[in-house]
Amino acid sequence: GEYTIVASTFDPGKVGNFVLTVRSSTRFTCDAIPLEGEGMYRKTIEGHWELQINAMGSKRGPEFFLNPQFWITATAQTRIRIRLQAPAIKPSPALNITLFQRDEKAKSMVEVASSGPYIDWIQGVVLRDFSLYAGGAYAVVFSTWKPVSGSYTAFMYTDKPVDVRQAEP
Repeated sequence: GEYTIVASTFDPGKVGNFVLTVRSSTRFTCDAIPLEGEGMYRKTIEGHWELQINAMGSKRGPEFFLNPQFWITATAQTRIRIRLQAPAIKPSPALNITLFQRDEKAKSMVEVASSGPYIDWIQGVVLRDFSLYAGGAYAVVFSTWKPVSGSYTAFMYTDKPVDVRQAEP
């Protein structure tokens, strides 16, 4: 089988060198798991939800598109992955990332990918690898299930450079 070993300290924030010894009565391999987004371009987006301004809750609500929204333009076919976290908000809110393809002519947006159901895990939610098409215009929306005030951080990884800018409300 495959197993994952996580080396950690009891107290958070403790950093130091360590030695890990693994022995087995049968042949095995032991490889380091690469960091998320390793070898990809990384953009960090810091933001804040504020009630009745840009914290509008889930897709069920009529003001969903007032949640923080960022426009992404890809000049070449690009693989994208996004992680959204809100560790400063207690208790952890249920989060979601939704990616839309923008159609400038029709003035509409079509949902093309999502992180899935709203989840309140401390590590946040991930929009797994998705291909953006060359010349494609996309919008990503960061939302919570219920409107909540607080800070969030999104990590955007792409295999080619993309243009990212915050959409005007």
